[in-house]
Amino acid sequence: MLSDEDLLGLRARLFSLLGDACGQTGQVLPRIGLDPVCGRAVPSAGALFPYELYLVLPAGETTPSTSYISDVDANVMRAVEAPDIGALGAAAGIPAPTGALLCALVVAVARPWRSMRKYGDRGYLYTCLDVAHATASIAAAAEAQRFAPTIFLRIRRRALAHALGLSDHCREPQVVLALSADADATDRGGKGGASQRMPSVCNLPFYHAEPTDEFEQRAWEGLRAITCYHQDFPPPQVIRRHSSLAGRSPAPVGADTRDSETLWRGLFEAAPLRFSARGFLPEPLSVDALEGALRDLDADLLLDCADFDARSGVSLSLAARRIDGLEPGIYRLDPSGAMSRAVGGSDTPASFSLACMNQSVVENAAGLVVLHAPVREVLARRGRSGLCELHFHAGQVAHKLCVAAARHDFGITCIGGFDEQLIAQAVWLQSEDDAIYVIAIGKADPEAVKLDRAAIAYAHGAAQSTLQWSRLS
Repeated sequence: MLSDEDLLGLRARLFSLLGDACGQTGQVLPRIGLDPVCGRAVPSAGALFPYELYLVLPAGETTPSTSYISDVDANVMRAVEAPDIGALGAAAGIPAPTGALLCALVVAVARPWRSMRKYGDRGYLYTCLDVAHATASIAAAAEAQRFAPTIFLRIRRRALAHALGLSDHCREPQVVLALSADADATDRGGKGGASQRMPSVCNLPFYHAEPTDEFEQRAWEGLRAITCYHQDFPPPQVIRRHSSLAGRSPAPVGADTRDSETLWRGLFEAAPLRFSARGFLPEPLSVDALEGALRDLDADLLLDCADFDARSGVSLSLAARRIDGLEPGIYRLDPSGAMSRAVGGSDTPASFSLACMNQSVVENAAGLVVLHAPVREVLARRGRSGLCELHFHAGQVAHKLCVAAARHDFGITCIGGFDEQLIAQAVWLQSEDDAIYVIAIGKADPEAVKLDRAAIAYAHGAAQSTLQWSRLS
């Protein structure tokens, strides 16, 4: 058990970690007809951030286990009433670490309505992607701060919501991130030091989730067919190190992680430079920069959904239009990490924006990266858990690529709304694969204004969607 003094030091480090991973940055983002806002360390579709982050700490010698919720806008951590860390982990169904001290649980709780009221049903899947971005960012900061993160998706979500007092609040705990460390490492600062954005403790009374209205409740009930919330017996946990890329064999617990730790440290150091490009200049992107970013995707994490399956994770395809050192065409990222020309692929779409629901932000992009997977096959084998896990894999890969773009000095922006058929044609997807996420890359235009915070919502057309709710029940 930690001394009270060590517990205070641990709390400060974890507050700093969350500030670095998901807090506000120094960037000021303009908005059409609205006041500018501060950028954040992680992207979100429409800048809606449809989730809440709970931090649960262990007990000290005389201090009970404490819990907090992150209020990013106010840059504070608000205390919440919750069971102690052991009871909360048991409610979620996650195992206690062996041979290490459980330093904290970070629970990412989705509030899908924040996204669904703008994007409709697809907003739930955007919520899953946003949660994955946040979780990957926290994991990168944890690796850099010498914590050992383990990500759990196969959890008892309804039981965990009940333990957090959220049963009737239309919220779904989607991910639990367990941070552990050797007992003598809990008081050592990791690389990076204290955050300049470290939130303080708010002395207000305990935080309670705000009430929901009938529209949010109706949308929540509409998710029963696809969410894992009502799944009291999730699939068995298979904990291995996985990069979330298909074709990469997961590594067992205890495998050598030095290469991956080096990659995560590099990504953590580049994270403050990450931003979403608001547009692109019609200039080429260096293939060396792109290949450097793709190498960073090898960073892996301990996941509980790392089944030994070559199709576990997402595949990456590239529609290259203006990349120095790479002929225009369609490319696949193979298991060795190299880009290979797709058989039969030659032409790239004349208009990237047409494939992305007429979003002008991508018109001058040098290339489109498409993350895809055999969604229907995975759903048939794993049910609704497969849907959540695929979107987690896609979000984690996308986040690594977003930060790697900052590290290798090129522009990038994630696109959730796209025409599935046109994107499939753009990168010559096999008939069994569906696009999950699209990422535009190129030379960022500093003068452009991105419209995803405006009232217009770019989302998949229902007529083209292969992810109709009826197919997921």
